[in-house]
Amino acid sequence: MYPVAFNKCTVIRLQLTFIIWLFHTNNKTI
Repeated sequence: MYPVAFNKCTVIRLQLTFIIWLFHTNNKTI
């Protein structure tokens, strides 16, 4: 199992990338 700190970092990173991806897709569609 991974350490808690590494797990939190990966989750935050995934959330940030997902938000940025949504933002880019919305900008392209609009």
